[in-house]
Amino acid sequence: MNLTELEKSLQILRDEWSTEWLGLPAIVDDALRQLGFKDDAELSTADASLHRCIMQMSEVIEMEGSELSRKCEELSYHNRLHIADVVKALTCLLQAAREELRLQPGAPLSHEEWIAYLSVVAHDYMHTGFTNTFPSQIELLTSEALRPWMAQAGVTEEDQRLIIQIIIKTDPNCVAETHAAAKDKPFDLKNPLWLTVLVQESDIFASSLPTVGIDLTQRLSSEWSSFSVERAQSLLTNSSRLYFLKNQAIFSSPASKILGIQKLVDQEVESLLRAEDRTT
Repeated sequence: MNLTELEKSLQILRDEWSTEWLGLPAIVDDALRQLGFKDDAELSTADASLHRCIMQMSEVIEMEGSELSRKCEELSYHNRLHIADVVKALTCLLQAAREELRLQPGAPLSHEEWIAYLSVVAHDYMHTGFTNTFPSQIELLTSEALRPWMAQAGVTEEDQRLIIQIIIKTDPNCVAETHAAAKDKPFDLKNPLWLTVLVQESDIFASSLPTVGIDLTQRLSSEWSSFSVERAQSLLTNSSRLYFLKNQAIFSSPASKILGIQKLVDQEVESLLRAEDRTT
């Protein structure tokens, strides 16, 4: 899947969201199949546990999100659509990573790829809709809520620790330091730093696109309006968009470079800077 195909896929998600939503489990299952997973695949005990937990969490998030939606209480941004966006982005990045690592197309999912999928599916589980008042505040709450599900599915203690570590680092304020720590290391998903970078890139991928990003900014503004109208309105300004693109929309992995996302980010930054110059 290339960048154009990903953008089309994300737009289809939006059309389905407002008309006939397929459900998160179906979207996750389709993503795994795009990466080569088959129902009759022989998985190790550890990978089978991760797969089980991925599908359980997608079902739980879908069920809870549907119930909140019926009561008009589902979050505007941190909802099932966002999780689907991140799953789609991760699939695209992992396909590019396989190309970079010269892996055979359709090769069985590696243990690290299973960890990445569980991390993205669960990374905003039980999100409060607020912002952090201290580092990784909401991400820590998510981690605690996820622990029982991982234990029930049989996810190993070692994998649980890594997944929680990755989720904690999805705090936007952790992104720059993680990319900086990984940049001089050989690209290898067995390195937790690069695995974390790919999850971080997946998390902000859709928001970094010029078209889908506008929709997501409006959704986040709506979500923030519940606790600060002023902060919600500030998100819709060019200066806020510029700050996000320059400081948080960081793409340094070889996989993201294959896709060319940074070029789109740079082009939008230039366009916004020109617009600022015209108004000063």
